[in-house]
Amino acid sequence: MVKLSVVLIDNDPKMANYIRNELKRYYDEITVIQVFNLDMLLEILSSKAYDVIITEYELGWVDALTVLDYVKETNPYCPVIVFTTKLSFETFNEGIKRGLDDYVFKFPYASQRLLTSIRICLQNAHNLKKAKEAKQLYEVLFNSVPIALCMISETNDIIEVNNAFLSLFGFTSYEQVKRMDIRQFFVNGSTNLEELKSEVLEGQKSTKMRVQLKRRDGSQFWAEIHYRIIEQDEKEGLKLIFSIIDISETIKINDLKKRAFLKIEEVIEKNATIIDSLRNQLSVMAVLAELSENEHKKKLLKKIDEVDKLLSKMNEQMAISLKIKDFIKKYYE
Repeated sequence: MVKLSVVLIDNDPKMANYIRNELKRYYDEITVIQVFNLDMLLEILSSKAYDVIITEYELGWVDALTVLDYVKETNPYCPVIVFTTKLSFETFNEGIKRGLDDYVFKFPYASQRLLTSIRICLQNAHNLKKAKEAKQLYEVLFNSVPIALCMISETNDIIEVNNAFLSLFGFTSYEQVKRMDIRQFFVNGSTNLEELKSEVLEGQKSTKMRVQLKRRDGSQFWAEIHYRIIEQDEKEGLKLIFSIIDISETIKINDLKKRAFLKIEEVIEKNATIIDSLRNQLSVMAVLAELSENEHKKKLLKKIDEVDKLLSKMNEQMAISLKIKDFIKKYYE
């Protein structure tokens, strides 16, 4: 069942009845609220219990443009249709500027044109409302993303940023970065940026790069940038979006890992050198033992055997250490 609530503003009782009767022919359930003065209009508008406004232009107590202003102020998505016998081009133009949805000339059998206008205007209003809701949802999602996002034009002007971007670069509001050139944030100026753009324009849907960026206070940090085209048309040109991740801490941690690994390698190499040196010395001692008298020879060979066993255990530990080193190397790489 199609329901419709109409606010009708017309000083001609016959015309008002005609419109009411025509509407009832096409809608299953319709409510027509007729308005005769400004106080009544303001009271009805405050309730927002209506779907469309149909008004004559000349009313005596107010004109249609004033009605239009009142409606759009209280209920911006409600369609306003001027149903009139005369309307100048200048007045129509002014109405369009102020949000007039349509106008229909009163002529015999104009009801079909009026009904068509109502359907189209209601559908347009519904679409506009949904578009606004979608935009609001997009803005909420855009600003809730914990990764810095930045949309730029083909000429590198900043179009939009999210809260994470403002926080990362030390700004407090979008107005502070509005229309700034994104190249101002690159330590190497346009070099990295133009390289990224050329890769994207050559057909890659997205690309990424590690670059050095600088904050509002001049401090620098390493970042990983993902970059892609989101819109390209003749009217607005190319639009591109960055996602920016601060990887300074990751780089520091990786640097510490590499240093630790190098230290481990150094210790293992030193231990290997010590073992080799001890084995060489042990070989010399074994030769000397063979040249000694029997009493000293037995004691020396016994000590040499003990040291040899110890070195063998050290070799076993060294083999384990080398396996650990290979494992750690894979992890750090």
